[in-house]
Amino acid sequence: VSYSQSYSLDSTYYISHIVGDLVFGEINYLDECLSISNYISFVYKVCSCETSLSITGFDELCGAGVVLVSILCEGNVPVDFTLSNGFGNDLLISIDQEGESTISLSVENSSVFNIINVFSPDGCNVEIEGEYEVIVEDEIVLLLEDTISICNATAEGSIIDLADMIISGEVLGIWSDSTGSLASTELDFDGQLPGTYNYIFNTDIGNICPDTSGTVTIIVEDCTCPFDIFNMELALCEGESSILLESIFADSIYSGIWQISSASGAPLPILDTERLRIDDGFIGEINLSFSIENLPLSCPNDYSYSINVFEKPNPGNIIIEELEICKGDLDQIILFDFIEDYDVNGTWQSSSSLLLNSSTGLVNVNNADGGLYTFQYNIPANGPCPAESVEVSLVISNPEEIFLTLSDPICFGQSDGSVTIESQSGNGISNFTIVDENNTLVNPDSLSGGDYTITVMSEEGCITIEDFSLVDPVELFLNLGDDREVQEGALTTITPVINFPGENISLYEWFVNQSSQIQVGFDTLILAPDGESLVQLIIINDDGCIVADDLLITVLENDVPVVLANIFNTETGSFGLENFKDIVLVNSFNIYDRWGQLIYNEQNFQPSDNTKKWDGTYNGISVTPGVYVYSIVYTNKDGMIIPIVGDVTVLQD
Repeated sequence: VSYSQSYSLDSTYYISHIVGDLVFGEINYLDECLSISNYISFVYKVCSCETSLSITGFDELCGAGVVLVSILCEGNVPVDFTLSNGFGNDLLISIDQEGESTISLSVENSSVFNIINVFSPDGCNVEIEGEYEVIVEDEIVLLLEDTISICNATAEGSIIDLADMIISGEVLGIWSDSTGSLASTELDFDGQLPGTYNYIFNTDIGNICPDTSGTVTIIVEDCTCPFDIFNMELALCEGESSILLESIFADSIYSGIWQISSASGAPLPILDTERLRIDDGFIGEINLSFSIENLPLSCPNDYSYSINVFEKPNPGNIIIEELEICKGDLDQIILFDFIEDYDVNGTWQSSSSLLLNSSTGLVNVNNADGGLYTFQYNIPANGPCPAESVEVSLVISNPEEIFLTLSDPICFGQSDGSVTIESQSGNGISNFTIVDENNTLVNPDSLSGGDYTITVMSEEGCITIEDFSLVDPVELFLNLGDDREVQEGALTTITPVINFPGENISLYEWFVNQSSQIQVGFDTLILAPDGESLVQLIIINDDGCIVADDLLITVLENDVPVVLANIFNTETGSFGLENFKDIVLVNSFNIYDRWGQLIYNEQNFQPSDNTKKWDGTYNGISVTPGVYVYSIVYTNKDGMIIPIVGDVTVLQD
């Protein structure tokens, strides 16, 4: 009885039934933790839980295969266990019924299978008995040489070992021929009659896999003397550095002495016991001889081999693999300048349309289109030496096609002209320079009128040169006239002279000192100088061009003063000359309002004429009180014409 959290402390619980197990013992009634009722019913449960597993058997396999294993299970089921052969090839098995069960196993090697790791879900005891053994024997693989040839002379190699005819590895067996089993696998065919001989090999390996057999056919040839193949000629190309001597007579086992000689007496190649080494640069004919030892008396002993070494065609070494030029830079090129150390018996070839002299290598590139052109210098074959060639290239780049956008200077003498450059051919512009008529570098955005030259370099390094001109606009002209002298108090009018339309003027401004301005406009300025005055006019046209001029006005003092009132009331008086001594004629008498508008005018009257005075009206209507400008021009007794300018204040009651 185990304590559970569902039990309450300090509470009494009674056992009402007890089921005992004869296998695992009986209840201990003396346990202090138990309070046994006098009326407990007690039942013993008899548990018979035993299982036995047995495995037996033996099998033999020829090569890997599948076997069926019988396992007998008696007693309590289910039961789980592992069938293991000790090589890691374990199989988990579960049996859920009594009796004999058959298990399928894949087996590759000889193994002994045992039952391990047994588990009974009911906790029963499981007894294990027996083991299963399987023996696997490798299948016999027999591969033999099919047919071979051999000479019937010892000097040519007449001995053969039949064991070497088995190409599938070491296999146990017996060789036999038409007469029976052979005592030895080594056979000597020296002196044997030419013909075909068959030898049979029977395997003798084991008891499980069946034996097999195979046949080797040996063709015996009559080889009393060496083959005529010894007497040959060989042509080599310069640069084939060496010849392995055994490769000349690959099938020969003759021993002898190699020797070389040359009819020309030239230095000979190097000959050692294994190879003939021909260094680069050796050209000519040599004789290679072989003196064979231990031949029958009827066979010749000396055999020769003629070797002719031909000069390798040399198209030369490339010193210029690819030449890049711009269209128009050259009229012609010589392709031989691209290579050095070449044979002179070659010819130049090209698939291009350029005019090419195949023997001199002269190429006409005048006006050739841009692109890649390839040329091959070919040297013909020489004996066994194949033809050789080298290839060089010519890249012609077209000069950059450009489009110039010109902007003339806006104002005369200013450096606000410009030029922009656009690529028309798409090659790309690397850089450009612009120089003026004096070959001085200039900024493309600060150009004055004149002639220029632009030099453009493309990304390929080709030069394009173009001339262009910018035109200066007409120089703005402004003239205020010569400096002048005016009589004290006289008016003077300045009329500018310009060489452009007045409607193109966007701004003008007069600058005057020591003068009263009577009328102001860009085309007329009327002044009443108070003293020496400097007059300046600045004009800005619609393009922002500026022109200015000035003049100096000198004021001359009057000999006879003229008296004029500086204020009058329109209700009580008028305005005119008050003192006119020495005046013989008033040429003009003008009154202007504050905006320069002429509101009163009298001309050519006697100074004593009192009717020639201003009554303070304009067109019969009294003017607004204020300050007005007067201008009087008179002739004195000396015949001098004198102007007077001033202002008068008009009052009204």
